[in-house]
Amino acid sequence: MTNLWLATAFFALVGLAVIAARRSIARAQSMIFGGTIPAGCVIAEGIVLIVIGTLFLLLR
Repeated sequence: MTNLWLATAFFALVGLAVIAARRSIARAQSMIFGGTIPAGCVIAEGIVLIVIGTLFLLLR
């Protein structure tokens, strides 16, 4: 049960860190993949990580 909470907290913290560093991550993704990637896409990725962590907890 403790591992479940740790996994949920880990995904939530990584999601929040991605949202906090959205501009630099969007710039890095743009250099890797080419073109332009808006910061909104990185926010969506962070939200997905938070949702995945929540689903781990709810679907146990």
